[in-house]
Amino acid sequence: MSTKQTPGAYDCYSKLAEDEPYFLLRAKDATAPGIVREWVRRRRNEAIVKGGTITPDYERKLREAELCALEMDAWHGEHAMEIAAAGHETPRTHVPGDAGDSER
Repeated sequence: MSTKQTPGAYDCYSKLAEDEPYFLLRAKDATAPGIVREWVRRRRNEAIVKGGTITPDYERKLREAELCALEMDAWHGEHAMEIAAAGHETPRTHVPGDAGDSER
């Protein structure tokens, strides 16, 4: 799991090309966990559609992303009051892959 203080095994920042754009999702964004889950779902589906298999190392990466989504949910729940008080609350909107979805 990556944090600002401790980049994880799958942290992409050090691997970026000098001119490569990237997008960061933060736990304070209530839509972030569902977006991460949707990314995992699409990566797995892509392997199936292409008739490929997911290597054990890539599966660990996908599972870490799922764990990150769970931790984002927990972090957001623990800090919801202060996020709202600071005016940073992102309205909760449904994102495919959100916790509780039956499509998995």
